Amino acid sequence: RVTREMILKASMVDTVAEVNAVMLRDCNIEVFDDNRTQPFRLEELCNVECLFLSHNLIKDCLGISQLTTLLELNLNFNNI
Repeated sequence: RVTREMILKASMVDTVAEVNAVMLRDCNIEVFDDNRTQPFRLEELCNVECLFLSHNLIKDCLGISQLTTLLELNLNFNNI
């Protein structure tokens, strides 16, 4: 699952509220949804406009529907 730390590192910002683009290409992500093991909810990404998740292992994109500010989405080379 995706974690807050993964997103912050990829976006080079201090808080998830500052994130407007996320590039997590080839990170072996299987599920892009809320992370129950590490308290993180996708709705915290309240300003994200671009999400690049190509070359992962994602099977469905239900969690992505929580990102209401999303303008661009790349899910190329996943198992959807």
